[in-house]
Amino acid sequence: MKQVHATILGFLLAPLVPATLLSLTSPDLTNGSWKVTGTWVIVFYQFTLIITGALGIPLYLVVRRWGQITWWSALLSGAAVGMALCTVTQATAHAALFGAGAGAAEALVFWAVLRLGRAS
Repeated sequence: MKQVHATILGFLLAPLVPATLLSLTSPDLTNGSWKVTGTWVIVFYQFTLIITGALGIPLYLVVRRWGQITWWSALLSGAAVGMALCTVTQATAHAALFGAGAGAAEALVFWAVLRLGRAS
């Protein structure tokens, strides 16, 4: 897989992580309705894709220019973006930690897809 294709695929797959985490923590899951939870994944994916495009792509370009695309830089960048987003929206401390974790997980998925693109 070419590096460009891996980058695009990474940016499209990575937002599924926070979208899935958000849908699994939604109150609809307590009803036992997985169909409703799947709908929430689609809804949350649209928002996480926009946030990834607005914040993740510029951050990726900066880190790539410095030549520091590693698993730990992805982890720290994702956590910082997730926590910053929750701080800007004045979320609770618990939500900010959740955002940091979701952002870190999303960034690690992106890094893994990017890494697979380099290997092939």
